[in-house]
Amino acid sequence: MPDTNLPQVMITMTDTSTIRIADSDVQRDYVLNVLTGLLWSREPICNVAIDALTAIGKEAAPYLLKACAAQTLAPSVLDACAEALSKMAVVDSAVVAALLQLVEEGHSRPHSLLNALARIAPGDQRVLNCLERLALNPHDTRQKPAIDALNIIGSYRALEILERVPQHQSTKDEQLLTRQLQSKSRDERLAALDMLQRILPDGADVFLDLVLSLFEQEPDQEVRKKASRYIACAIPCTSKALSDGLADLMDPGSRIRCAITEVDSLEPIFDWLDRLICSTSTSPTIRYMSARVFRSFGIAGVPYLVKGLSSFSGHPQHIVARELGKMGKNAAAAVPELLRIIRHSRSFPWGGKRSAILDALAQIAPDEQQVIDCLSGIAGNEGDSWHHAAAAAIKTIASDRNLSDSSFSDPVEIQNAENIKQFIGNFHGTLQEQRGTHEIDTMIKLSQTDERKLIGQFVIHTGSYKEYGELTQQGMVQDRKLIMEWSDAHGNGTMEATFSDDLSEFHGRYFLAGDQPVDEKTAESIQRNWTGRRQS
Repeated sequence: MPDTNLPQVMITMTDTSTIRIADSDVQRDYVLNVLTGLLWSREPICNVAIDALTAIGKEAAPYLLKACAAQTLAPSVLDACAEALSKMAVVDSAVVAALLQLVEEGHSRPHSLLNALARIAPGDQRVLNCLERLALNPHDTRQKPAIDALNIIGSYRALEILERVPQHQSTKDEQLLTRQLQSKSRDERLAALDMLQRILPDGADVFLDLVLSLFEQEPDQEVRKKASRYIACAIPCTSKALSDGLADLMDPGSRIRCAITEVDSLEPIFDWLDRLICSTSTSPTIRYMSARVFRSFGIAGVPYLVKGLSSFSGHPQHIVARELGKMGKNAAAAVPELLRIIRHSRSFPWGGKRSAILDALAQIAPDEQQVIDCLSGIAGNEGDSWHHAAAAAIKTIASDRNLSDSSFSDPVEIQNAENIKQFIGNFHGTLQEQRGTHEIDTMIKLSQTDERKLIGQFVIHTGSYKEYGELTQQGMVQDRKLIMEWSDAHGNGTMEATFSDDLSEFHGRYFLAGDQPVDEKTAESIQRNWTGRRQS
């Protein structure tokens, strides 16, 4: 669960009339890095960080550029960073060159960057040359942002370029391709898809939904395959918010997932997800969602998750390890890397991360002797900082073995399987943040697995920010009470939900992993509320 109360110091800083940062270069760099890191927080924290960086001025420009280059910021925050750059009174030539390079590399928000350049360096020849080239190319999706930037500049040279822009040419091209995609002629539909494939990344925003509709209605197998291939290649090219695009890919029933089932190769999507997981600038939420998408593709996603394990230490490994653990024996290829981390790369100060690594090993290979020996050795050494996490992993293995030895003929289990059908549905409600009393808007979707257990997806809304997570049933349903494990990019734990008599609403609470209460009195002191009302 996200924590919105950490950056109070930063808020206090920006409430003063001036911002004073530390005297030494090391401390100064630390403060600027902290402020930059807060840009990946949700509102209002990211807004406060932007205000602080803007007030600091020219010295913060390289840090804002670094944030813009990451392309993992929320679109609104990225726009605000570019606007902050444009407000700085003096920006040197290196900043202009860096912004131009981002545009040339196909940045996902060219409109924001070009507007910033128009305000920062309206007379710079490099800027005008770039805008001229983009504005005069009707096949470049950056043509309109370039035209808007030239209108902002408004100089004689800018107006001269605007007079040479082919009027409405891009609109005509779009109309022609649209007619071809909707043509009754199979050859015309194939030709349109070939053209769209050639001009990628241009056109992805305009044509993705249209090609999705074509795929859903198309009877011809060759056209369907080309449409599927285009969709797989276009997804990483759209300017759609990363979290929304990844949410579509996580849902096996979404239009996107159904469309890419017929593609010859998922390599374009897998390479894109791989970059998101392995990039040092990726936020925990995006890394978590990318790992979940890989998990949803089964064994095909395992090599990429293993690569994610070996690329980092600490939090990224913890996120990836949890997803591998949920894949069970399908993730057997990850065992060597997990053992290597346990033996040679123990850099986790927080117990939850240790548990993620050890639990993944226990879930993937509970019967392998080398795994048992490894866990037993750590659990038997009370001086080892991983001692408690290893003991818990061994306990999980023993519990799972007991369950697998029993048949599904127990009347209580049969009753449980029938009961859970009543809980399936969508629920809208609130949860209390981990620290403080702030209530956050949430949506939960509960469904049933083939193993007759409940699973769920939840989305936390705070303004324009979304946090995604999942729920998994633990134990039996007893007296309208569900116990589920929750997990998201920030951690995992237990949720207890008691439903009303008509199952129209629930009142619940959640705990962090490692904070499970020993009695009700303790529970009341550490619990956080979670409620929901049925929507469908």
